[in-house]
Amino acid sequence: MGGATTKHIKMCCGQAGTAEQRNAVGVVQQLSKTEFNRLFLVQNGFLKILARLVRKETKETTAKDAIMALFRIVQNDQSYRIKLARYGILPGLKSYLEPDKEYSSDLVHWALLLTHQFAITDGLQVQMLEAGFLQVIAPLTRLTFGNANMQKLCLHSLVRFLSYVDPADHQLTLESLRQFNILPLLVTAMRSDDAELASWSVFLIHEFVTRDVGRRQIQAVKGILATFSTLLSSEEPCIPRLILRSLKYLAMRNESYQLEMINAGIIRKTVPWLQVRDRSESDGCLWALALLHDLLAHTDAHSEFIKANGIGTLIEVPSSSTSELYVADILVYLAAGPRNREALEDCRIEQTVIHLYPLLSEYVVGTSFLPLSQIVVSNIRDIERSARDESYRTLLEQTTAHLMSFMILLESDLFDATEETSAKPVVSALVCIVKLWKNRGQSAPTLHDHSFQFAEDEVLGQGMRLLATMLNSRKVKSPLMLKLLLMERALLQAAVSMLSEPTLLEAALIFLSSCCRFDDLRDALFSHASTFKALQAVEATGSLRFYMTTLHETAFDFSRVKPEKQYVGFSAAVGTPSMKVSPQGTELYNACWTFESIRTESGVSGTGAFGYEIVIRTPGILQLGWTPCSSLWDPEAGTGVGDSIDSYAYDGHRCKAWNGQESQNNHYGETWEQGDIITAMIDLDKREISFSRNGNFLGVAFTGVSKEIVWYVPASQKE
Repeated sequence: MGGATTKHIKMCCGQAGTAEQRNAVGVVQQLSKTEFNRLFLVQNGFLKILARLVRKETKETTAKDAIMALFRIVQNDQSYRIKLARYGILPGLKSYLEPDKEYSSDLVHWALLLTHQFAITDGLQVQMLEAGFLQVIAPLTRLTFGNANMQKLCLHSLVRFLSYVDPADHQLTLESLRQFNILPLLVTAMRSDDAELASWSVFLIHEFVTRDVGRRQIQAVKGILATFSTLLSSEEPCIPRLILRSLKYLAMRNESYQLEMINAGIIRKTVPWLQVRDRSESDGCLWALALLHDLLAHTDAHSEFIKANGIGTLIEVPSSSTSELYVADILVYLAAGPRNREALEDCRIEQTVIHLYPLLSEYVVGTSFLPLSQIVVSNIRDIERSARDESYRTLLEQTTAHLMSFMILLESDLFDATEETSAKPVVSALVCIVKLWKNRGQSAPTLHDHSFQFAEDEVLGQGMRLLATMLNSRKVKSPLMLKLLLMERALLQAAVSMLSEPTLLEAALIFLSSCCRFDDLRDALFSHASTFKALQAVEATGSLRFYMTTLHETAFDFSRVKPEKQYVGFSAAVGTPSMKVSPQGTELYNACWTFESIRTESGVSGTGAFGYEIVIRTPGILQLGWTPCSSLWDPEAGTGVGDSIDSYAYDGHRCKAWNGQESQNNHYGETWEQGDIITAMIDLDKREISFSRNGNFLGVAFTGVSKEIVWYVPASQKE
């Protein structure tokens, strides 16, 4: 375009209200359609000319062409937008968006497009807020209902404006937006199939909810939770994170709404957000934890959480100062429900606490342990006064949960408190619990009473296990515990009485075994003939046999007795962590899902033939044989005796002979049963290993056994 033509167009653009002006601006608008011409227009000063046209009152067609041209020019260049703002275009541009002006929808559309360009330009948002753009965009959002493109421009502009509002004015700004009845519109836009429109509306809803503006109005919207639930699965990563935060604030201190969330399936959609695949998702994980922390305070939520693999996902949550507190509380909530016990045990919550929270010692003692003991005492007092109704059952279940929390804390690395910090309040709580036992025997039970007996037994049993844990813990000083227990002999007497109750037998045996580690408590127990009589009446089979043997071996030193056969004792010092062994090493028991192993500390070598006998007490997988001290075991990977090339084992559960995990054609022996006596023999002269069952020789299982190493007696077990 020649210089004369350009000069003529510029001149015509300045002739206000004339046909020449309209035509000249129309030519500029046509020129702006190509990149080359846009650069030409800027270089020749048309940016300022067009800004002046928008700033002044201009005929609608001319104004539309000017705005269209400006939009195309500045669309991809932030510096041009900043120049236009300096030219004072903003007040004039805003006038074309004001709801009381009757401009064509086409002009409003182009004015909104240009306004949006300014709204997304860093540094201009504050200037636009001061110019009053918020007050024109908000009503325009309603007026453009049904036009997704214009609504997106409005909502995105509002989002950008709110990002630059002074924090002190944020709530007031949201209240002014609310006056335009924008909330129902945002909820509708949230349900749009247009991901961008949904994103901006979710952000604005989030701003209202987290600032506590219109929160009740949002909660009252029909179907809002179903919408939130759907959006938690959105492929747009920002949407679920904003939804999680919004849900957390909506649930805050509102139990009835929390129940609505549970019924709407929010838990199932929230659990996957506990998984952190990369660092960008850590924020979503924390808000998911915060929300679940509120919802899982309700027992109604537990079954859905467990079905969604919530516990398994929860224990994999990366450790942080915030997540630690949430996870610990959630585990306590879950422990409150007896129906959750199996799921919790399967997921090893104690190991999770130990693994994830090495930094919580002070928090646990200061904010968990002491308050828990006070809660237990308070609960027991309420139980004593409570009628036998559902509130009574709830109190019992809550008390069981608190006692389980004590157990987790005591067995973890989190807890290192001693003396009054730990022992005294817990013993006081347990003294109150024993009153349950006494009260039960004061009157003949009714059918209604029996319906609550399971919950009562849970409290009593968990209390006895807790005391045993404290007696065995190095973190609680024994002298103080002994003093407290000797002062409260009702605890010892109650434990002896519980030996006659099948549901409490195991807990009573565990507690009494721990007591027998101390001379004063042992003497106090066995000074009464009733203790001997109660123990003689116990029929201990299966796992109970282990606890009975533990009690006997703790109370009495059998090494003074000369048995007909020499006993080989297993040693916990050379076993995997979860394998339980009786004090004198004659009984083993593993209640974990892992494949635990153990061996003796003395072995055989050189020449000659040797053997040992083991009585099968419980069902499950058990591998017996011979092992060198160099054998490595991995409980979680399921490797034990016979699973390495240097050890040998007989498995009567599956009728297999094992020597390395790649053992082929290894069928051997007979299926053993509880009560069977299995003999394992090693002949170092013949370099053979063989087994017998109840005296019946099963044949040679292995040959070529080395005589140059020391062979130890091992066992690997899994229930």
